[in-house]
Amino acid sequence: MKRYEWDEVLTRDDLLELTKEALAPPVRKKALIWRRLCAIAAGMVLVFCLANIGTIATGVEKLFRYISGVGVVTGGGGVLVQKEPVEWTCNDVTYRVEGAFQKDGYVHLVVEALTSAGRVGTDCTFWAKLAEDGKYLPSYLGKDWIQEGEHSTTPFMSMEEWTEKFAERGLALPKRYEEYGALAMCSMTFQEGNGQYDLFLRDDSRRTGQVLSLELTDQAEEQSATQYTMELEQGTLITSVSQDGRRIFMSLDQPPSDDAVIWRLLPQSVMFVDEEGNRYRGTTQFAHSWNRTSNEILLEKNPAAPIRSIEIGGIALISGYAEALDEIDSELNWTIDLQ
Repeated sequence: MKRYEWDEVLTRDDLLELTKEALAPPVRKKALIWRRLCAIAAGMVLVFCLANIGTIATGVEKLFRYISGVGVVTGGGGVLVQKEPVEWTCNDVTYRVEGAFQKDGYVHLVVEALTSAGRVGTDCTFWAKLAEDGKYLPSYLGKDWIQEGEHSTTPFMSMEEWTEKFAERGLALPKRYEEYGALAMCSMTFQEGNGQYDLFLRDDSRRTGQVLSLELTDQAEEQSATQYTMELEQGTLITSVSQDGRRIFMSLDQPPSDDAVIWRLLPQSVMFVDEEGNRYRGTTQFAHSWNRTSNEILLEKNPAAPIRSIEIGGIALISGYAEALDEIDSELNWTIDLQ
């Protein structure tokens, strides 16, 4: 076979053209290589996520303890709760303490004065003290809790007015108030003891008083909770949802600052939506008063279908004291889808 040299077969222009093609970068092959590399990387990420998704979900559930009537409890500290309400009835007025609890070094309780509609407009001046082994426990006298003299002077307000007040916030009044016509209330807090107390209730406006036994136990109804967050100008809004989807607890994590305003949080327009699309208005654990705002919202009804989502229309942020309140209403339109 006869041998030829390239310059004998091809012209100069042919050689230049072939050289240009040989030196050109292999675009298609390079693209294919990168596609393969990206596919491999994506597969590795997917395998990693699938391998760890159980751990992540379990970790979230275990990090947060949700105690009915108290809300979210972080850390391993003990919480004592009141299992049964205590009542005292005199002169057509029923004084009731329900949902008291002990947490982070303090005992928190709400005193309710409930009566017929005929008492509406009249003042109810009452106070409470806790004693342990015959000695009074020191109380916290912040203006947000108790006025001077450890008593609260507040007019009875009719349940119709309370219902309207709650409806303005997009919430429902607790069912336990249905049999009464009017309500006055205040909240108090004391330094903790051992959970066994004598509760001294006194109504100065009627010159009556009574000593009741108050027992707090560690037999709390507890379940796990998942947390959801939303960033606001005032801080991070945290919504903790109980495992059954029937209770939420909202709090505001404010950034540290020397001149930061301390905001109290009041949820508004909370709806629970079940898998069939039925909507149920949320209920606060206690009525809203100058002395206390409850951040726990619950579903009192018992729908047949599980809850699939929670809709939070907005919140009210309240700062200052009763005589100089500053309130900001924030519209959220926040829907939390439950898995």
